[in-house]
Amino acid sequence: GREEMEKIAGWIDRVVTHIDDEAEIGKVRAEITELCEAKPLYPGLY
Repeated sequence: GREEMEKIAGWIDRVVTHIDDEAEIGKVRAEITELCEAKPLYPGLY
């Protein structure tokens, strides 16, 4: 929904803003994984 789309936009912004910061990109990756585990598109994928 809308909340998830706002999170995705924020992640894109953070990655583009910190393109050379592996620590920040790792944090974004972890947040994405958390969302995918909470709301999988295909059950059993994660």
